[in-house]
Amino acid sequence: MKTSIPAQPQVSIITPAFNSAHCIENALKYALAQTYANWDMIVVNDGSTDNTAEIVQSYADKHPNIKLHTLPRNRGVFYARNFGVTLASEFVVFLDADDELTPTAIEEAVKAQQEHDVDIVHFTYDIFHEPSKTMMKCRDMSVLYPKKVVGKEVIETYAKTAGVNFQIWSKLFRRSLLEHAIKKLNIVASNRLTYAEDLLFCSTMLTASTSLIGIANLGYIYHINPESLTNEKLTKQNFSTNTTPSTTTKSHSPQRLRNPAENRNRAGRLHFF
Repeated sequence: MKTSIPAQPQVSIITPAFNSAHCIENALKYALAQTYANWDMIVVNDGSTDNTAEIVQSYADKHPNIKLHTLPRNRGVFYARNFGVTLASEFVVFLDADDELTPTAIEEAVKAQQEHDVDIVHFTYDIFHEPSKTMMKCRDMSVLYPKKVVGKEVIETYAKTAGVNFQIWSKLFRRSLLEHAIKKLNIVASNRLTYAEDLLFCSTMLTASTSLIGIANLGYIYHINPESLTNEKLTKQNFSTNTTPSTTTKSHSPQRLRNPAENRNRAGRLHFF
């Protein structure tokens, strides 16, 4: 998928938001704090019934690179993200409304993309457990993926790592790769998925001829609330610096704002999909 790109390509930050008035302003501030200049932010308001849209619009009025798009009804995070991709620039970063994008996330990811000419740059991330105020230090992605991997080697490398990193966040994507997945998933892309949609989407992307590299820069902090987990509450004992959580699923259903699926490996340790 090698293409000619400008010296400072535009990067779209896609943020799906459903009843996110309590946190969306932070997401907007994380975008505005980026050290990389050429970005735009696409907030897809997924039929919110609170004042999410009003908050975003107040920022969009002051910052032309922040754009609000409101869906007429709640369609779910899977649909909202895909809708955002249709409006995106050459490269895409996903930021959930209640998570954090560090100031250098895009700048460092673009540097790596240009140096290695890859379709995916996987930056390092941490996970923050809200009630206990505990930060889970996750693996350095430059250690897991220290060099450019291409084609089938991407799938093989993913399969060999302890926690297969199929989450949609914590990566810079070439938009054409996302479009490939959306086209492949045309049968389900217009429907609501609330379980493991990141796993489905990322595994479909890997059917394309793609390339990937990991970088050490901490680019993303994923926030977890225990009431939003599907099967059991996450406690401090669930955290382990030896574990790399993989993919997560967030739901925009009115009943549950976040719905990460859970899976246990053979040793019984908690992993995320």
